Amino acid sequence: MDVHKETISFAYLKSKSKDVVKKEQIKHNEVQIKKFINKLME
Repeated sequence: MDVHKETISFAYLKSKSKDVVKKEQIKHNEVQIKKFINKLME
């Protein structure tokens, strides 16, 4: 078992999950903004 490789893949996974979380937050924000605009348009 290569410890160095394990560390790299773990760090990679961590950064990947951070990206996914960021994308989810952006999507959520977009939905909130659209809802807000729709309310303004009523």
